[in-house]
Amino acid sequence: MTSKVSLRTVEEGDVYSTVKDAMTLVNWKGSIHKGAHVVVKPNVCWDKLLPGCQTSPIVLKSVITILRDHVSSVTIVESDSVVNSAEKGFELTRIKDVAEATGSELVNLSKEERFEKVRLEEPLFFTSGSIDVPKCIHDADHLITVPVMKTHVLTTVSGALKNQYGCLRKIRYTYHLNVDDVIVDINMALRPDLAVMDATIAMEGEGPKLGKPRKFGAILASKDMVAMDSIEATLMGFDPMEIQHITKASQRGLGNVDKDAITVLGEEVRSLEQRFEPAHGTGIVSRLNLWTLGNSILKPIVYDTPLFQIFRGGTVLYNDSWYFLKGRKYLKEILKDDVYGRQWRK
Repeated sequence: MTSKVSLRTVEEGDVYSTVKDAMTLVNWKGSIHKGAHVVVKPNVCWDKLLPGCQTSPIVLKSVITILRDHVSSVTIVESDSVVNSAEKGFELTRIKDVAEATGSELVNLSKEERFEKVRLEEPLFFTSGSIDVPKCIHDADHLITVPVMKTHVLTTVSGALKNQYGCLRKIRYTYHLNVDDVIVDINMALRPDLAVMDATIAMEGEGPKLGKPRKFGAILASKDMVAMDSIEATLMGFDPMEIQHITKASQRGLGNVDKDAITVLGEEVRSLEQRFEPAHGTGIVSRLNLWTLGNSILKPIVYDTPLFQIFRGGTVLYNDSWYFLKGRKYLKEILKDDVYGRQWRK
């Protein structure tokens, strides 16, 4: 079956109309039933403000505003990572303001105490055969994912599939050696009904955090996460057939990766294709993480003892130093932009 992905460029700074058009082109109401309770998962992966790293507040607000007359309630979810606070991220990115303005609930999944086990058929990584899914997501009628277009040091691109990684329990940093398989398993368990990708300000280089924002000026939407990520990768100058989590997800029946099985609605992909700087994995933190995870002696010492707090503190210091030296400069440049900058300003 052919998958549909809409691709629309932002005209005259009208992000809301672009999001609405992109969602309409893929008939979002055909998947989200009237009066439903919906969980929306943006990408708020850092508690430092950096457009291109996090889902834009204006894109998220547009998605929820469009949903609001059709659904009964909306819950916005994100989780802490081992070095980041979801609450601080919500506040800095103004997603907290979006929740208040749209009457949406805001939930930090890391503080969720209730989980439901979801069975997996032929899992790639979770050999127990199940994944613990936060109950607030499990009990919702629909999950809508709102990722950012960006590069990733472990997965080449971060998109509609990778965004569900943040729905796992807090120990997900120990999955980095098997991240592609873990992404497929979590998407088998959750299966989002709709993805709306924020490609207004994207990111290139050492994503998902320490990269460079890049103005792209587009919105994508699809009911097929694999197809969306395939188009995203192509737009960024990567071959989706060489990206493991995308191809493995397609092999598991989660969607289409083959361009001949994807219909793009709106703009032509060829007209918007660019070449993004990939993440080279040169950061000391990511290299140390993978090295220790791959060492059977060091892994339990580093991750299962108080030594981990030293590792964690070093990671925070490294990220904070990068932000002080580079990230703030990137932020200042984006804030000057008349279309996209104002949404991030308090």
